[in-house]
Amino acid sequence: MPGLPGFSDNPFRDRDDLLRAATTLIRPLEQYRSKSKARVKLYPSTAAGFDDVAAQLEGFARPLWAISGLVESSTDSTGSSMCSWIRGIEAGVDPEHPEYWGNLESFDQRMVEMESIAFAFLTEPEEMLTLLNSESKRNLEQWLQQINDFDMPQNNWRWFRVLVNLALSMVLGSDRGKARQAMDEDFEILDQFYLSEGWSSDGVWGDDRKQADYYSGSFAIQFAQLLYVRCAVDDEKRVAKYRQQAMDFASEYWRYFDTNGAAIPFEIFNSDGTMNIGYVYPNMYMSEDYNSRQSVYWCLKSFVVLGLPSDHPFWTVKEEPHPIYSLVPSARHPDTARVFPAPHQIVCHSEEHHYLLSAGQMTTKMFKAREAKYGKLAYSSAFGYSVPTGLELHQVAPDSTLAVTLDGGEPWRVRSQPVDVRFDTIPIHSAKGRGHLPSITSTWRPVKNLDLTIQTTLVPLTYHYPGWHLRIHHIKGLGEVNGIPWFNSFEMVDSSFAVDALTDTRYHIPEIDRAKIKHDGQFAEGCVTEESSVLVKSRGGVSGIVDLTPSIHLKGGLRRDEPKLGGRGYLIHADPNTNLVAQKTLIPSIRYSGAGTMGNQSNVASEAPPSAIVATAVFGVSNVNQSMDYVPNDWYYLKDDWGSMTMLDIDVTAAGETNISIQQATPPGTLERGLL
Repeated sequence: MPGLPGFSDNPFRDRDDLLRAATTLIRPLEQYRSKSKARVKLYPSTAAGFDDVAAQLEGFARPLWAISGLVESSTDSTGSSMCSWIRGIEAGVDPEHPEYWGNLESFDQRMVEMESIAFAFLTEPEEMLTLLNSESKRNLEQWLQQINDFDMPQNNWRWFRVLVNLALSMVLGSDRGKARQAMDEDFEILDQFYLSEGWSSDGVWGDDRKQADYYSGSFAIQFAQLLYVRCAVDDEKRVAKYRQQAMDFASEYWRYFDTNGAAIPFEIFNSDGTMNIGYVYPNMYMSEDYNSRQSVYWCLKSFVVLGLPSDHPFWTVKEEPHPIYSLVPSARHPDTARVFPAPHQIVCHSEEHHYLLSAGQMTTKMFKAREAKYGKLAYSSAFGYSVPTGLELHQVAPDSTLAVTLDGGEPWRVRSQPVDVRFDTIPIHSAKGRGHLPSITSTWRPVKNLDLTIQTTLVPLTYHYPGWHLRIHHIKGLGEVNGIPWFNSFEMVDSSFAVDALTDTRYHIPEIDRAKIKHDGQFAEGCVTEESSVLVKSRGGVSGIVDLTPSIHLKGGLRRDEPKLGGRGYLIHADPNTNLVAQKTLIPSIRYSGAGTMGNQSNVASEAPPSAIVATAVFGVSNVNQSMDYVPNDWYYLKDDWGSMTMLDIDVTAAGETNISIQQATPPGTLERGLL
């Protein structure tokens, strides 16, 4: 479905626009509501990890985030009157009714859906209570009280219980003392999640979990804190704290969005107007076991602002340009790359490409595609990211990450559970002057029971060389692999961003011969694979990678006789539907290999175990802001040696620390700002 009228064509300028968008999203659900209106089950249906009654409760409860819009449009002709939602609540909380939502258990999905029901009563108490009969009010109170009787995860779910107890005590007449005691117990846990600069992790940051993302940030914890600020009238100290955290968070969170509003990851609608599971197109590979067909309506949290009157400043102030346009970066202060210590990320924002470099997030929870969702080296608002469909390299689809194998590709292990995260500054001398760049370094272990580690340093070149960032990989303990009976060869793949593999006319983009480029001087769409580089240009943007290992200048404790890893340009034809944004993608990569022995661990004690250093320059340009139209075509010519892009001085100290400096003039094909 190309779009949904009322939403896809919505300018989202004022409250009326947002109200129209909310009703447009909710209206298609009406045909799937049960007889007594307490459940919603979309068809065709898919299963989730919890029971189907809880999944149908999702479909009912999540539209209540737009409660103010439902109240306001309760007289429309869609059948979605406020009375029908109240009737659904009455049936859902009645233990004798066939559409009863069910009793709770520990770690129950129903706990999640209680939050939006509590929100409805907190924000529209008069409307809700007027329509609810006294027996149903008692049933509702008893049903909600169950959340205090069962175990729940020590993560953002604790906020669900806080808001439920707030509604019980403030609206439904429950014992305020007991509610406050339960809330204080949850606050004691929730306060441990706070990191810095307004950021909270989804659970205590530790060895089992390092997660600070959109969900723990704006969509769950910050969101719930602001609901508490809005609804809690007798907790001034905590309200003031959460308000300050929200201001701290918002002061820099804008950097996570491109100038057109794109977030760092809409054919999202089915033909009947309902939403599908996916980011840009239906995609079950990216989904979790807790995703039902109705789960996607969690997005209706965005419509809580309908509770603000039309004359509120939120609706009346003039919309201003993206804050990036007010920045004046310089070589010494390249504000196009901003360090975020709490989530362990560097957000890079320029007209060419909006992305982030990531180093320290992970979870030991057995979530699907967890390495793809938390462990990649870079995430892009334009190119999204890819999730695996199988074990072969093209099925792993390792965009913006490392993949390692010790046995000829069986299996490929991708970067996960990084440790020893640190931020540094790296000196650079480029055509734009001298300065310092931020960098982020982390280490991971491809095989847990081997002392083989890969330390990766990421350096954004956004100001000096737009579109580029560096990756330096220090592979330590290569001699460890010799003792493995099944060891065949060490192989490592470092990959750039996955880019759309189709042309505007929906054919596969062609392979381009370099000789033809030299003769014709340009190419509109295509891919070029060279000995030490790969470049892909398509309607989705431009993605490329260059092996810089030959240009490394080793110093200090590194020796030139260390094991050599030969690198070659390698284009991965990713499995269909692995990428969140494009259904078919190509992934430019450098494939490193070291066949046979990787060094002898029986070296004298004074010698360090065999190690190797490789480096890549990764290139990406989005078409989101028509950046490709701003740039002369000769930016994409491959008529020079990309390997001469830069000189890396790498010094390993006696303590084993790696120091890096960058010395070089403008690389071939660099975009100068004056050309924009």
